[in-house]
Amino acid sequence: MDNAVNINDVYLFVANQEQYDAYRSELPEELKIIIGEKGMCNIRNFMTNYFNDGDVVVYMDDDIEKVKTKNNKTFVEALTEACEYLKTSEYNLAGLPPTYNEFFNKDDGFKSGMLVAIGCFYIMRNDKSIIVDNVIVEDLQRTILCYLKYGGTYRYCDIMVKTKPFAPGGVNEADGRDYDRYYQAVAKLYYEYSPLINMHSKKIKYISNEAVPHIRFKALKIPPPIVQPAVLQLPPVHPSIFTSLIEMVSKTVLTKKPSWEETCRRKAAGIIFGSYRKNFPEHRADVFGIVKVRPCHGGGARISRVSEKKSQIYEELKRIGNIICPFKFTSILINNNVVCGKHHDANNVGKSLLISIGDYEGCNIVVEGTEYDAKYKPTIFNGSELEHWNTDNLVGNKYSIVYYSIPTMWDYA
Repeated sequence: MDNAVNINDVYLFVANQEQYDAYRSELPEELKIIIGEKGMCNIRNFMTNYFNDGDVVVYMDDDIEKVKTKNNKTFVEALTEACEYLKTSEYNLAGLPPTYNEFFNKDDGFKSGMLVAIGCFYIMRNDKSIIVDNVIVEDLQRTILCYLKYGGTYRYCDIMVKTKPFAPGGVNEADGRDYDRYYQAVAKLYYEYSPLINMHSKKIKYISNEAVPHIRFKALKIPPPIVQPAVLQLPPVHPSIFTSLIEMVSKTVLTKKPSWEETCRRKAAGIIFGSYRKNFPEHRADVFGIVKVRPCHGGGARISRVSEKKSQIYEELKRIGNIICPFKFTSILINNNVVCGKHHDANNVGKSLLISIGDYEGCNIVVEGTEYDAKYKPTIFNGSELEHWNTDNLVGNKYSIVYYSIPTMWDYA
């Protein structure tokens, strides 16, 4: 309103009745205040549903500190130009330059491509089908969804803003932005849309004092098919996430499993024996979560006994899985210092995620002849379809964790 915006064109969305009362007592009566939902992702979906399809809406967060325009335009003139353009334009979403410094913003008017519409200020021709679910990087997901549907997004270069990201309070206070939640959000977006994304690392002070995964969109002329590669490595995970787990498993003994040769000998001798792994040496491993029950014991599926016996380890494995694994899983395998031969995970369904942790070197995973270093790098592939094995050069103490699903309607939780 200080920029001559008509108060009748302003809608203020708040999270709850308490915020409504606080704003209502301080602001003009003619200003429209609407109670939405708590959390930035939720409130923006609420606003998308609030307005009609085709309405051009300017979204501004309350943590914007300064606004300036270029080419001698007033703020209202620049906004009007952008809104009028979006009414009939090819694409439906326009963001602003990611800088408040004109030296780095040399373009005028509209640029097009796959350009991020940063959440603090963007303009959108409303489309109720664009609903986001990625709480932490919802602006990146919205940009992707609009890009895929319309073929591009805009950057309107004649308005620039300075903002204080993620200021406390408001509708955003429900989200939280610690490393765990940030990694979970970035990993999920990369898993879903990796053909559009380049992964980098960057220090983001409100997330961590160390560099964290950072998404940049590829320079693409047209949207490519969203087809995941056969093997996808997510960004590296900070080892501190696994500190408690390593401490727990170092104080227990995983179950001893016989070698493939010994299993074959026992089966040939008619000795009833449990599950076995082809081309595995004698090793130690445990399966947490859902396991299949042999027909002689009634069949079906159940929570493994070790999940009940070592419940603290199970809960910690689930906690980690909820951070690093971007898909649902029913079961979790953890093994220690296993160098496996060529095999398929015949009983698994869909993708699995493998990550290795500990103080070790070597023993990389090989998938269909290509070698990958999975040390603190979540590595996703379909183990039931792709033959895989380890390189035989392990030095040190290694734990490998696999998140996967078996044919069951049970959920991991």
